[in-house]
Amino acid sequence: IAVFPNPANNVLFIEGDGIRKVTVLNALGQVMESGEYANQERVTLNTGNYEAGIYMLQIRIQNNTVRKQFIKQ
Repeated sequence: IAVFPNPANNVLFIEGDGIRKVTVLNALGQVMESGEYANQERVTLNTGNYEAGIYMLQIRIQNNTVRKQFIKQ
């Protein structure tokens, strides 16, 4: 799974094979955004309205969940 650019400003790209769901959590574990996809290879998230800080991504790929961190500037 590739997550870029990191740190992000207004847009974050997630690339992987068979992305089914992406959930963004803030530092307190609160869900900021969640979306389901039909086995996408690339997902674009608009991060322009997020506060600066560290966020966690939960990325569902096929039957696995991968966690990645990104920084919003």
